[in-house]
Amino acid sequence: MLKRVWRWLKSLLRRWLGTPTNAPNVGNGTVKQRQILTDIEYESFFLELLAGVNDGWSRGNVQGFLILKNITAAELVAWLQRFGERLLASDAANSELAMRMVQLGELDVGELSKVAGDVGRRLRELNRRGRRGRRGRGRRG
Repeated sequence: MLKRVWRWLKSLLRRWLGTPTNAPNVGNGTVKQRQILTDIEYESFFLELLAGVNDGWSRGNVQGFLILKNITAAELVAWLQRFGERLLASDAANSELAMRMVQLGELDVGELSKVAGDVGRRLRELNRRGRRGRRGRGRRG
């Protein structure tokens, strides 16, 4: 009975103070807020993730990494789609990055693997055909 009263009082205080009632609690009872990451932060985390995959991480290691860094796979996928488009439009070869993205694609970590593998394979194909040939296609001069 006392626990129910305490929960009611806490929810009442939250409503008065404007604190969300469904915010996740961290082990010591403090509320941990999700912060919005910049593209540079996502890129840093992604490169760290790819380094781990290159070192032999399993699907569980990847999922643990995302949890540890407080990143949802959906957030990373949304960023990766934008990042992938920039990579594919770039003149840089990025062969090492392409190989590691294909490795992540083979881990079967849901949509993240699907997008990373697709971008990696497309980058690899562009590298095989040569970047300059892709740019010059369709032009006559």
